[in-house]
Amino acid sequence: MTNYKKAYNELNKFAYSVSHDIRGPLSGILGAINLARLIDDVEEMRELLFLMEKSVVKLDTYVLSMHDYYSLQRGELKITEINFNEIIDELIAIHTISSIPNNVTFKTSVKQDEVFLNDVAPLKLIISNLLSNAFKYLDKTKTDKSVELNIEVKKGIATIYITDNGIGILESHLGEIFNLFFRSNSLEVGSGFGLYNVKSALVKLNGNIEVNSVLHQGTTFKVTIPSI
Repeated sequence: MTNYKKAYNELNKFAYSVSHDIRGPLSGILGAINLARLIDDVEEMRELLFLMEKSVVKLDTYVLSMHDYYSLQRGELKITEINFNEIIDELIAIHTISSIPNNVTFKTSVKQDEVFLNDVAPLKLIISNLLSNAFKYLDKTKTDKSVELNIEVKKGIATIYITDNGIGILESHLGEIFNLFFRSNSLEVGSGFGLYNVKSALVKLNGNIEVNSVLHQGTTFKVTIPSI
């Protein structure tokens, strides 16, 4: 495919994404506001506020993903010494909010006994996006929901495993999930930016990602990133 055709196809996908992922939440908010004008009951009003909050969060997530997308396309790497324990502590604080109300067992481990140099911003983006997916696509019917994050730094390579026992991914979709704006009917609707941004960040860091998944059983992402 020529660069022109690729750019044209991505523009078409972007136009669809904007109309769906921005206008959708906005329509939800406007609908809730119109209903709120007719409601006096406090409990019903709280329910509408909850629905509005979900729409705002979805819209905010989309905007942040777009920012990540354009940030990854530009700029040079900013190399610093990486402490994976510090990154994990920050991510635990963020994702524990998702684990507690949904009764999810969230386990993490880090083995790092050597210096690792890289750009912390795309590293965080990779791990955080994969964790967000793991929590987003949990199987709500299971009582033993779990997400695990394991990182080991050895001989200049950081190996990151993110495993969940969620809804899994159709085998036929495994080769497409990193494409821009990819949508799968087997998954909840997302912006299509998340895994594409993960792949773009890995290209920038000269890293690699593998995915193994069984529908209705769970998914494991394996990421390897070299020290720079």
